[in-house]
Amino acid sequence: MTVTYTGSFMRVLFRWKGSLWKGVVKQFVVWLTCYYAIRLFLHYGINDKQGLHSMIKMFDGFTNRIPLQFLLGFYVVQTVTRWWAQVQAMPWPDDLMSNINAMFYENDDETKQKRRTIGRYIILSFILAWRRVSTAVQAKFPTLECLMECGLLQAEERDILVKAPHSDSEWDYPLNWIYEVVRKKLGNQFSFVKELNTIRGNFRTLFNYNNICVPLVYTQTATVAVYGYFTLCLIEFDLAFPFLTALQFIFSVGWLNVAEDLFKPFGNDDDDIEIVNYLERHTRFIKSALEAPDNLPLDSMSRESQEVNIDALFGVEETVNLKKTALRRRFMKKKDTLNSIGLTQNPVAA
Repeated sequence: MTVTYTGSFMRVLFRWKGSLWKGVVKQFVVWLTCYYAIRLFLHYGINDKQGLHSMIKMFDGFTNRIPLQFLLGFYVVQTVTRWWAQVQAMPWPDDLMSNINAMFYENDDETKQKRRTIGRYIILSFILAWRRVSTAVQAKFPTLECLMECGLLQAEERDILVKAPHSDSEWDYPLNWIYEVVRKKLGNQFSFVKELNTIRGNFRTLFNYNNICVPLVYTQTATVAVYGYFTLCLIEFDLAFPFLTALQFIFSVGWLNVAEDLFKPFGNDDDDIEIVNYLERHTRFIKSALEAPDNLPLDSMSRESQEVNIDALFGVEETVNLKKTALRRRFMKKKDTLNSIGLTQNPVAA
């Protein structure tokens, strides 16, 4: 679930859900426990203090040889770039529905039914595709029967999907059905095919990211570097509480956890993208787009609009009174400024 945050900096800093503190608290407690256990052992269990100091100095030298910031920074940059590319590839049905309304503009019952069918196919295709990527969508619509109960899938359409030779491509069938509806009505529409192919390309990009992970060596190198570094930091003398090392642990391990969380952005973690809400938004948009041709205002140049004196800019002119609006008062206060830059002067008189 994506965590949204607004408000002052201090309020955001101390939020718990989806925060740095929640991500590192368990690991930090384990590390701090180990630190004090080793500290007590070194202090009370070893009598050779000179040899102890030499050993601690040696371990401190080891930590300086690990390029932790470089390794971790490179790893996080790769995962953040990968995460943002997936966000950018998320398809939206808005342009597709605009094209549908432009092509099926009549208001007869047959055309309305075609628009509704196409809208249903769009949502069906999106859900079938997102089931392969998002665990939340897979949990909400685990089977085709669930889609039938929602009214998104009919029995004969389900039979076609069940008989599909490759179940991984079932999401593409509704897109083909959409084009068949358009082709039977208007013939071949190559610009519309490009719009469908854009959606296909976006989903294929998401599938590639879902199936092909960051090379394992990246994850292993960054993880071993972080935990190896702070394992060496356990053997050191510090104050009663290791403030600087603790801060370094929180920031570094938190950074590593961020990279691990961004591997699969469509799961159920706090900062994962809520694809179910995303699909619900698309459903609401498609419903409103299907109703748009029936809810148009009167054309300002039509006979009906002239009978009620509709102005092209402000609507019904009897209801417009600029003298009483705050906008009018603010505009009048700016009159001297407009005169000063010459915008209101008559060029002929000048």
